[in-house]
Amino acid sequence: MFVKDTKVDVMRVFQSFLFTVIYTSIYRKRQAMLRTSKGIGCIYRQLPNRNLTSKKLLFAGVLVFVAIILIIRLILFFGIPENNQEFRNKFYKAFFEKDAYSTGYVYLVSLLLFIECSSFIISFIALSVFVTYYSLTCSFIGNVFNPCISMSKRLKTFTELKILLYIYKDIMYKLNDMDDEFSFLAFVSVLINTTGLFCYGYKIAFYTNEISGLLYMLSGTSCMILLLQLMISGSDLNELGKEVRVLIQCLPQETAENQPKVNFFKKTLLQDNCLTLWKIYVMNRSLVICTFGTLLSYGIMLGTLGKHH
Repeated sequence: MFVKDTKVDVMRVFQSFLFTVIYTSIYRKRQAMLRTSKGIGCIYRQLPNRNLTSKKLLFAGVLVFVAIILIIRLILFFGIPENNQEFRNKFYKAFFEKDAYSTGYVYLVSLLLFIECSSFIISFIALSVFVTYYSLTCSFIGNVFNPCISMSKRLKTFTELKILLYIYKDIMYKLNDMDDEFSFLAFVSVLINTTGLFCYGYKIAFYTNEISGLLYMLSGTSCMILLLQLMISGSDLNELGKEVRVLIQCLPQETAENQPKVNFFKKTLLQDNCLTLWKIYVMNRSLVICTFGTLLSYGIMLGTLGKHH
């Protein structure tokens, strides 16, 4: 029992630490998020056939869906008798005792429980908002890359080439700023959702009743949605950026007079700019496969050990 309680305490401390880090980081980056949104919005509004409303509604729908799952999780959590059974027994026992010490203890524990639940809700909402913001920003940048691809395939004059290079310059600067500002947040978001998906997936295999299984399934679903949303949007944007970079490298150079300017753009803008996880790992499709492969491998291993012990 002591080992089991110790594991639960360690997991709670680790989870609380990660949520504290993500909330603090998001709060500190709020101005950078606003600045990046304004810059990308100015570029995006110059494009033809833009559709801001549909994209906002799509990602807002995902955010609302995750929020609904969170509400259901909280309702089910407080409705499961097996959850925190030892704490509830102490709570009810102390509540019905008459001495002041026990009453103060009840109020203190109630306050700590309220703070824990509130901090979890606020941090999870902040995490969901950041992942939605990150994915929406990647989608907007990707929509800027698509016209660049079309323009690069039908260039006829140097003026069109210059327009293309200037658009590419502006959007790549924003992409670099986005990676500089939010690569750590993206890393922590992936870590939180991966850890949550693993823990809830492990608990699903050994749940004690149907309500517990439903609670863990909803929790794992919300983590998986946020994880896939962030990784897929980032990897798709990196692939689009790589495609545009290759096309610009193949562009013809016009006239000796304009050649130095074109060479300058190519030298400064054709660097390997991409979204990363804390400048450690470049986001690509293999990241999705490796993540779920690792979760599956460790899940099978721990599941086998759990059945034997």
